[in-house]
Amino acid sequence: MSDCSVLVCSCDKYQDAWIPFFTLFNRYWNDCPYPVYLNTETKNYKDKNINITTINSNPKWSWSKRLKSCLKRIDSRFVILMLDDFFLLSDVRQNIVSDCIQWMKNDNIASICFERYGVIKNDQVPINNFFVQREPGARYTFSLQIGIWDKNTLIKCLRNFESPWEFEEIGNLRSLGINKKFFVQMRNSTSVFNYNINIETGYGLYRGKWLRSNAKLFSKEKIYCDFSNLGFFENKSQFVTQKRPFKEKIIYYAKNPSALFKTAIVLFKSISKRIYWYFEKKYYYSFYKFRKK
Repeated sequence: MSDCSVLVCSCDKYQDAWIPFFTLFNRYWNDCPYPVYLNTETKNYKDKNINITTINSNPKWSWSKRLKSCLKRIDSRFVILMLDDFFLLSDVRQNIVSDCIQWMKNDNIASICFERYGVIKNDQVPINNFFVQREPGARYTFSLQIGIWDKNTLIKCLRNFESPWEFEEIGNLRSLGINKKFFVQMRNSTSVFNYNINIETGYGLYRGKWLRSNAKLFSKEKIYCDFSNLGFFENKSQFVTQKRPFKEKIIYYAKNPSALFKTAIVLFKSISKRIYWYFEKKYYYSFYKFRKK
């Protein structure tokens, strides 16, 4: 059993990203010593250069539930979490990754995030000139940028009904109840994983569509990709939907009672989640204050 695995989170809809992702993965991380897994619903993917194990799960499940199910089927103690549009742009610094895994073995660490985000405060001391500890409960303590996770801790942090956004924005308060450390790479340090997902200048997918810059990147890297399936992201206005007047809504739901039922279910789930998060927040803040005494 390997101490660490790489888990690439994806879905069937984004299968067009798999060839570019794994081509660049092999090109810029060809010394990766860890087993590689792809998390998606029903499809399978093979690569002649990388031994990839595809883990399928129920298409009706939420993102978090699929991820949790996938993690439980991986044997390693640590998992390097990557998303399917984090296209590598230069060589991964494997020596630092190896050092981080050894560090996690020897210390009580939940995750080490390789996003260059951390800001050093006056009372903090940087680690290895690369990392700084995150404050429990702070924004993005739970981050889906590339990072190493203690697998069992990540499973404990996930909730079956949450989206990736909800896990990062709301779920991070659960770090208050975890007696482990969270580290992030410092802003002025050298990249360990070099990728760029900036909407204006970077690469990848945004709201289910390709960013325009991908065409130049894939052309430069000699990677073929059919962009027509997902199309390109042009601007946010393409996602703005016109609201129906109240009278029109009444007529629509009168003609489509099944749509009214589905809307009611969505509303019920949304309210239920908000109630859960409210009490969870109360619990974890109280727990953290008690633990600090």
